[in-house]
Amino acid sequence: MVLSRLFVDNPLVISFYTLDTPYQEEVKRLIASCRHFDIDHHIEGIKSHGSWLRNVAMKPAFIAEKLLQFRRPLFWVDADGAFKNKPQFEQFYEFDVAVREVDAYRDDPWMKLHAGSIFINYNPKMVRFVKDWVQVCKDKINEDIVNLFFLDQTSLLHMIEHTQGLKVGKLPIGYCKVFDAPAEQIDPSSVVIEQYQASRRLKDLI
Repeated sequence: MVLSRLFVDNPLVISFYTLDTPYQEEVKRLIASCRHFDIDHHIEGIKSHGSWLRNVAMKPAFIAEKLLQFRRPLFWVDADGAFKNKPQFEQFYEFDVAVREVDAYRDDPWMKLHAGSIFINYNPKMVRFVKDWVQVCKDKINEDIVNLFFLDQTSLLHMIEHTQGLKVGKLPIGYCKVFDAPAEQIDPSSVVIEQYQASRRLKDLI
């Protein structure tokens, strides 16, 4: 577990990685980047649930647990991501949740959202939201334990579309940039978080 408490007024960057898997090495880049930019962070190792799909499905439960534990805004970053520049989190404070929408997949419920970076505000509405998000995932796992592809993204999209009065913000591309996506070539100075998509190499090994 890595815990830094430097700037309590800013969101706490959170992530988890699976113990005894290659993600223990992948996450070192994220930890180093948080330290480099003095970003308050909590990055925790958890036991693998037996497959990459099952591990990804734990994201909503982890976020819900940390929102209640720390009682402050959170900013989730996948363990294979890294900060490339200092974030300006204050632009998201007016929202309950902010997530990256992928324009190329706006009509595809599987790919419309990129859940590699997520801002979660701390308020009663979002406490209820994350609890319900966890339940949606549990229900999906119980009814179809095999087909869990992109469950973190599809369940988040479901929650956003079915929660009334939710203030939803759009993360700029620079806060969730896939490192080699041709459509996402932007000025390097605008890249705050880069996602390295380690799942392409590792998901069949876990």
